[in-house]
Amino acid sequence: RHRGRADVEHVLLVLARESGREDHSRELVEIGVEHDLPVYRVTGLLNQASNAAAANDPATMRRVTEEALALAHTYRMPEATGAAEIALATLVLIEGRFADAERLYVEATERMERAGSVHAAGFLRLALAAIWINDGTLGDHLDEVRDMHAALGPMVADLLALALHAAGRGDEAYRARTPPSSIRPDFFFTFLTSLRAMAAVASNDRDAAEQIYADLLPHRDGPPAGAESVSLAVRPVAHTLGELAHLLGRDGEAAAHFAQAAVIADRWNAPTWSEDARTRADRVLGGQVSSSQQR
Repeated sequence: RHRGRADVEHVLLVLARESGREDHSRELVEIGVEHDLPVYRVTGLLNQASNAAAANDPATMRRVTEEALALAHTYRMPEATGAAEIALATLVLIEGRFADAERLYVEATERMERAGSVHAAGFLRLALAAIWINDGTLGDHLDEVRDMHAALGPMVADLLALALHAAGRGDEAYRARTPPSSIRPDFFFTFLTSLRAMAAVASNDRDAAEQIYADLLPHRDGPPAGAESVSLAVRPVAHTLGELAHLLGRDGEAAAHFAQAAVIADRWNAPTWSEDARTRADRVLGGQVSSSQQR
C-alpha cells in the first residue's frame, strides 16, 4: 500500500509540473500537508504560482509563492528557496523596479549555486537580459549578449539580433542572420518567441512577422511573456502582437491588441507597459483616422 501511494505521489508530481492542471497541483499540496512531505507541498505551491501567472492572477501568484518561500525556509530547502525568490523577483521586474529585480535575481541564483545547482548561472544571464530589454539598455550590453550567445547558442540567436539592432548595428544583425531554430513549446516559449518577434520588427521582416504572429496569437490573452515560468518576463504577448500586426498593415487588429495589452499590464501593476500600450493604441487609431481623411 505504501508503495502504491508513493507511485501515485510521483505521478502527481510529474503531472503537476508538466500539465499545468490546477487540480493536480492542489492535490500535491494536500498530500504534502497530510503526509508531512514538505518537498511535495512546496512543489505544488510553486506549480500553483505558475498556474496563477498563466491565468493573469498575480495576487494569487504572490500569495502561494510567499507560502512556498516560508516553507522552504522552515525546512532549509535552498533550491526551493531560490525558486520562490526568483518568482518574487519576476513580479518586481514586471512592476518596473529594475535595480531591485537585478539584486533579487543575483541573490537567489547565488544561493542556488551554493546549493549545487548547475543551471543557476545560465538562468541569471537570461534574467539579466530580460531586465535590459525592459529598461531599454540592451544595446549597452552587446558584449555580454555576445558572450551569452557563445555559451547558449541558437536559443539566444534572436536576443543577439535584437541587441545588435538596439546598439545601432542593424547591418551586422542582417549579416549574422541564420535560419531560425524551432522554439520548444515547453521551454520559455512566449518569452523566446517574443524576442524573435521584436527582432523581426526591428529588421522590418514581414515574412517572419507573419509566422510569429500566428505562433503567438493563441497566447493573446496571456500574461506578460514568460511570466508563466515564474522566473522572468517581458511585456504582455498582446503588446508584441500589436507591433507585429502594425508591421503587417493590420492596424485595426494592432489597436485591439495594444488595448488588451494595457488591460493586462494594469492587472500586473506594470504602469510603464500600460502607458506604452495605450499610447501605441492611440497612435495606431490616429493613423487610421488620418488615412481615412486623406482618402
